[in-house]
Amino acid sequence: MKAVIKNNLTQGQGLSATQKLSLVVGSASVLYLLPTEADAAIIHVTPVTPPTINQGQPSGTQALWDVDGDTNPDFRLENSLSILDFGSNGLNGQGVVQATSIKDGIKKLPLNNLVGLTLAAGYEFSPAGDNRTIMKNSFIAGDFDAGGFTGNPPEYFGFRFLSGGDTFYGWANINIDTATDGGTVTITEWAYNNTPNGSILVGQTEDEEVATTPEPSSSLALLAFGAAGVYRWRKNRKSKTVQEKQAA
Repeated sequence: MKAVIKNNLTQGQGLSATQKLSLVVGSASVLYLLPTEADAAIIHVTPVTPPTINQGQPSGTQALWDVDGDTNPDFRLENSLSILDFGSNGLNGQGVVQATSIKDGIKKLPLNNLVGLTLAAGYEFSPAGDNRTIMKNSFIAGDFDAGGFTGNPPEYFGFRFLSGGDTFYGWANINIDTATDGGTVTITEWAYNNTPNGSILVGQTEDEEVATTPEPSSSLALLAFGAAGVYRWRKNRKSKTVQEKQAA
């Protein structure tokens, strides 16, 4: 099919504009199975067994958090001498949103705050692999490292992680409970944009609000992008949610 199209386009210099357009439209028919809208999606997860850590557990106890369900942990919760830390050293996590004025904490984010390549003024991502203190030892368990957390859920933070060599952005709901055995931290839900470098709003669980670059609105427009456009569409397409992966 491609050889025929190339031959017609090369030798058809005398064709009218209408005939040339018909030829291009005809060649586009090979792409009739491609979608007409961007295939980005927000993946929202409410885990059956959420990552959780407690100050009463032995020092060194860890709870691993696999954001996208690919069996490769992205972050960890850890009890270190009754100090509850959040980190990603040696894992796929690429940092959390922190305040530019406080370089060693996790910042509580309001609903609808944008998490992505661009952050609002006053926010930045922590370095990949760094630990962030969520709760200090039981003697000062009410101190959440000045991140703005109060222990009254829901409370949210932003994060980014690597998967397949691409960077993804998301938010998580963190429950900080000071009344249970000195202190317990649980990641109760999260969501991320499954388009590489795609942004997400804190609290967003629906695809319609996704902040991403739209793809061509028709097969003919996609054809104009050539092989690169088809490759990008295929790369972005993900048919399984995290819940489906976990159930497999």
